[in-house]
Amino acid sequence: MLGYPADYLIGRKVHEFFCEQTSGETDIHLQRRRAGQDEIHERCFRHKDGSPVWVTLSAKSLRDEKGNFAGSFAMLTDITARKKMEEELRQSEEHYRTLIKAIPDTMVRFDRRLRFISMSDNIEALTGTSPASLIGKTHREAGFPEKLCAFWENEISGVFATGLAAETDFSFDTRQGEKIFNWRLLPEFDEKGLVQSVITMGRDITEHRRLEQKYRSLFQEMFDGFALHEIILDDWGNPIDYRFLAVNPAFELLTGLKAEDVVGRRVLDILPNTERHWIEAYGRVALTGEPAVLEMHHEGLGIDFEISAFRPAPMQCANIFINVTELKRAEKEKTNLQAQLHQAQKMESVGRLAGGVAHDFNNKLGVIMGHAEMALESVISSHPLHAHLTEIIKASRLSADLTRQLLTFARKQAISPRVIDLNETIQGMFKMLGRLIGENIELVHQAGKSLWPVYIDPVQIDQILANLCINSRDAIAGKGRITVTTANSSPDAAYCRNFSALKPGDYVRLTVADTGPGMTEEVKEHLFEPFFTTKEEGKGTGLGLATVFGAVKQNKGYIYAESEPGRGSIFTIYLPRHTDGRRNDVDEKEPADAPGGTETILVAEDETSILNVLRMLLTRMGYRVLAMPSAEEALLAAAAHKEQIDLLITDVVMPGMNGFELARRIRAERPDMKAMFISGYTPDSISKYGKLDKDVVFIQKPFTKEALAKKVRQALGKEEN
Repeated sequence: MLGYPADYLIGRKVHEFFCEQTSGETDIHLQRRRAGQDEIHERCFRHKDGSPVWVTLSAKSLRDEKGNFAGSFAMLTDITARKKMEEELRQSEEHYRTLIKAIPDTMVRFDRRLRFISMSDNIEALTGTSPASLIGKTHREAGFPEKLCAFWENEISGVFATGLAAETDFSFDTRQGEKIFNWRLLPEFDEKGLVQSVITMGRDITEHRRLEQKYRSLFQEMFDGFALHEIILDDWGNPIDYRFLAVNPAFELLTGLKAEDVVGRRVLDILPNTERHWIEAYGRVALTGEPAVLEMHHEGLGIDFEISAFRPAPMQCANIFINVTELKRAEKEKTNLQAQLHQAQKMESVGRLAGGVAHDFNNKLGVIMGHAEMALESVISSHPLHAHLTEIIKASRLSADLTRQLLTFARKQAISPRVIDLNETIQGMFKMLGRLIGENIELVHQAGKSLWPVYIDPVQIDQILANLCINSRDAIAGKGRITVTTANSSPDAAYCRNFSALKPGDYVRLTVADTGPGMTEEVKEHLFEPFFTTKEEGKGTGLGLATVFGAVKQNKGYIYAESEPGRGSIFTIYLPRHTDGRRNDVDEKEPADAPGGTETILVAEDETSILNVLRMLLTRMGYRVLAMPSAEEALLAAAAHKEQIDLLITDVVMPGMNGFELARRIRAERPDMKAMFISGYTPDSISKYGKLDKDVVFIQKPFTKEALAKKVRQALGKEEN
C-alpha cells in the first residue's frame, strides 16, 4: 500500500508517514485510545514514491488482563481512488458554482416532487427570498403567487412527463417590478434513463422585448417602405430571383401590393416584368455585403424609387425605399421651365431686335406709301406710271404685312381683338387654306359643338392657321391629310402638370394635326425659335412658327407640339374662353373715299420724311396744317398761333418731350383741342410713355391715306368710334 517492506516499518512511528498530520495530533489520538476510545479516521499517508495515499484507519484499544492499556490495533483500507473522485467532484461543483455565479441567468433545479433542490444566488435579488429558505420546498410551500405556482407546476411537470426540453416566455412581478423572462427547461436523467430532475434557466428579456416592440412599431409606422428579400441563385451562383420575407405597411402604400400577397413568394411570380438589373443589384448586396443606394424606375409598377439596400444576414437583402416619382417629375418640370426661360430670354432678345427693325421699317414704308398714293392721285389710270405706282403701293402694303409678322413674333403687334366664334373664322378662310396646301393634301375641319367665344384679332387666327398648315404641307411628301379640330376644354391641375406653363381653366382648344414624317426631339427643342428651319436654304424664313408662338402668347394662350419620327405632328393651342358676353364679329371696313375737312391741325413728328408726308396728305384732304419737327417747336407754335387749333397729331416717341406730355401741356392752354397719337411702335411698347385709354385715338405706322382720314375724323369727333 505504502510501498515499504514490513521490516522497514517495524519500530518506526506512524506519524513519520503522514502527509499532513503532526506528531502532536498523533499523541492526542493515542491518549484517546488509552482512555478506551476506538477511532475511525481518514488519513493521508506518503507513498514511498512521494505520492499521497488515502486510507481509512480503524483503531481499537488493546488491554491486558488487568485492564490496563496495552496498545492499539489498526486496520488500513485504501480509499485513494474514492478521495480522488470526491476531489474531482468537489472541484467540479466549485467550478459549477462559480459558473452559476458568473452568468446572469437564474438557474434552479427541481426534483420530481417539484421541490427546489439547488439554485443560483441571484434568485434572492429576483424574489426577495434566500436560497436556503427555498431548499426542499415547492413554489406553493414557499408562498409564491398562484399565477406563478400554476405556471411552474404545468411547465416542469410537462418536462418530467415527456423528457423533452422546453422553452417559454413568462412575465411576473419581481422586486424590480414586472419583468419578462425567457425560461429554458432541461431534463436530467438517471442511470435508468428516467428524468430525475429538471433544471430551469431564466433570462431577463424585458429590455429586449421593449426594444423589439419599439422597432416593430417603427417597422410598422415608418413612412419609408421596407422589404426583406431572400436571394435565389442558379447552379452557378448567379442571382435569378428573390423571395419576399417581410414587408411593412408603407411598402403596401407605396407599391399597392398587399403583404399577404407577396410574403413567401418570388418577385417574378408577383411581377413578371421586373427588370433583371433589380435582381442583380439586390443579389450583389446579399453576396458581397456591401450596402448600396440605388435609383430605379420600376416598369412593372410605373414608380421611381430611391433605395437603400444592405445585408442583414447571409443571402438576404433588406431595402428601405421611398417613392420619388413626384420628385423626378418636379425635377423634369424644373428642367423644362429652365429651358423655357432660356427660350423666352432668347425670343425676348430677338423680339426687341425685330421690334426695332419693324419700327424703323414702318417709318420708311409710311413715306413710300404716302408719296406713292399722292403720286397715284396725280396720274390718270391710262398713264404708264399708274400701273407702276399701283405696284409700289401693293408692295408697300405687303411689306407692311411682313413687319406686322415680325411684330407678332415679337408680341409687339398692334392688334384689334374682338369676340369671335373660332369655327366661323376658320370656316371663312378654309377655301384660301385649300389653295395654299394644294390638291394632294386633304384638309379636314372637325368643328366642336357649342364652342365658347374667344377674344382675339381674326387676322391673327388667319396667321396662325396659315403658318401651321403651310408648315404641315411642306412636311408631307406626296399625299396626306391635315386635320383642324376645335373643342371646348377645361384642363385641371393634374392634366396641366403634363404641359409646362398651362394653367387650369376654360379654353377653346385648336389642334392642327398632319400625317407628315414627324420630328425628332432635337428639332422640337428649337421649333419656335426665330429663323430656325429644317427646310432647304431659300425655302423657308424660319419665322412661321415663331410668328404663331408670338400670336398665341400675345393673346394669353398656350401652344404645344407633339411629334415622333414616323408618326406625324400635332400642334395644340389653348385660347382662353371669353366670358363677358359681349360679341363683335363684324370687321371694320375703311371707307372707299378719304373724308376731309377744313379744321386746323398741329402735327409734331421728328422724322422729317414722315412729317412731310403727313403735311401733304392732310393738306390734300382740305385741312390747315402746322407741321413741326419736334415737340418743343410744336409747343412754341401752339403758343404763337392765335387762332383755334382743332387737333394735335403727334408721334409718341420723340427726343426730349414725348407726345403724351406735349398733348398735356398744350391742352392746359387749349382744353378743347383734340389729340391723336401715331407711332411705329405698338400700344404695348409705348405704354411706358403714357396710357392709351380706349377713347384715345391711335394709328400705327405705316398707314394708308384712307386709314389716316378716318382716324382724323374720329379724333375730331366727326365720326362714330
